[in-house]
Amino acid sequence: MLVYVAFISTGMALLTPSLASLVTQDSKKEYGASLGIFSSVNSLGQVTGVVIGGIIMIWSNHLAYWIVAVVLAVSAYLVLPKNRLVTINSLN
Repeated sequence: MLVYVAFISTGMALLTPSLASLVTQDSKKEYGASLGIFSSVNSLGQVTGVVIGGIIMIWSNHLAYWIVAVVLAVSAYLVLPKNRLVTINSLN
């Protein structure tokens, strides 16, 4: 269990500063307000994810994995075509 927690902690430690820099690059002014909103949404997502994940795991152990698989598949479907268009447009 500690190995998995170490991987998750390392991933979050690498992901959070990268996302914070993207948020500040996107905002023209008011970096503090943008970072505050980012921090509050991040915390809200962490709390909500644990609560919803716990409820789903109480209903069925296998249902949580299927829901994550569907969410990841839909996310990949929505993101991948946009990246291909950006790559094709950037080559022109």
